[in-house]
Amino acid sequence: MTLTSVLALLSLLTTLQNFVFGIFVLLKNPRRLVNRAWSFAMACVILWGGGEFVMRITADFAIAEPGHKISGIGFCLLPAPFLHFALAFTEQRQWLQRRWIYPAIYAPGVLFAILHTSGYITKLVHFPSGFAPDPDIGFVPYMLWLELFFAAGLYLCYRKWREVKSQRERHQLALVMAGVAVPLLIGSVTDAFLPLLGIATPRFAVIATSITAILVIYAMARFQLMAITPETIAATVLNTMGDLAVVTDLEGKVIFTNDSFRRMILREGADLERLHLKDFIEEGLDTLAGAMNLDARKPASNLVEAHYKTWMGWSFPVFLSISPIYEQDEASGFFFWRTTSPITRCSSAKWRNWRANILKISEPLPLPSSTRRKMSGSA
Repeated sequence: MTLTSVLALLSLLTTLQNFVFGIFVLLKNPRRLVNRAWSFAMACVILWGGGEFVMRITADFAIAEPGHKISGIGFCLLPAPFLHFALAFTEQRQWLQRRWIYPAIYAPGVLFAILHTSGYITKLVHFPSGFAPDPDIGFVPYMLWLELFFAAGLYLCYRKWREVKSQRERHQLALVMAGVAVPLLIGSVTDAFLPLLGIATPRFAVIATSITAILVIYAMARFQLMAITPETIAATVLNTMGDLAVVTDLEGKVIFTNDSFRRMILREGADLERLHLKDFIEEGLDTLAGAMNLDARKPASNLVEAHYKTWMGWSFPVFLSISPIYEQDEASGFFFWRTTSPITRCSSAKWRNWRANILKISEPLPLPSSTRRKMSGSA
């Protein structure tokens, strides 16, 4: 068996593996953005690998050229869904909610794919190991963009790995980073740097993605990567609530808000990192002081009257439920929830009579991982 046949077989096997892997990830949780973005990245790798297989299995330029174009579309688009995945996986909601983020992520990839099909990124060359793409005039700008997007995505994963406390999440992140960084390093050397130096070498980038599939499948099976967990369910529940929900640390700094709160209270694109309880509750400091007096060891919610204020300056009365969030009998923050109880329609006198009421709840709410991470960092 010749080297060309071996490489063609490896490209085919890797492509089939990535096809099964991509379908498996999508079916694991098809409604979750993390799974969809990763599956889209796998679809790009499948196009890349399928085209590479065609190039390696034939000695006819007319047959290899369509494979070259299909392959180029895949690797030109690939950095975009990976960065999209990284933003979703590390829960960068403040970026994903900006209207320009999707064009900023995907437009360069589409442009490079168009340029590639026009012959500006790589050209098809026949080597002893078979047909393969070789750098053309637009290859260096493309590689700079690819390395930038992958570096940004890996940095987000690394930053979350440093901040997160859960061992399960740390293992997830470590395996994702290894599964992406190792093939990226191999591919950058064999498919980019050496060809730019004029050194003819077999291309191993697609074959190296089998490492990604193995490590990520292990993370999914062993550490529930991209699976439905109590934390993901909690995030979904909070974001689909019609009432306004906020989580703060012990100092009143906002850690998490649901979609309803952001739409009603905050200016579009507002930075949660600088938001404090007193910025949206007129009695913010008094409310925080009252919350501090709650016994964190007892799962209870205190109902109080307050006034929310929006970024536009107008305020409205709310019936506010305050619950301490605790781990191992130690308070780490508070959960504020504006209820839509019929009590809110009572007169002010009746409303005030309910201020001292306590509602018992059975268990503390499982918070999204990013919320727990920020609260741990604040403590």
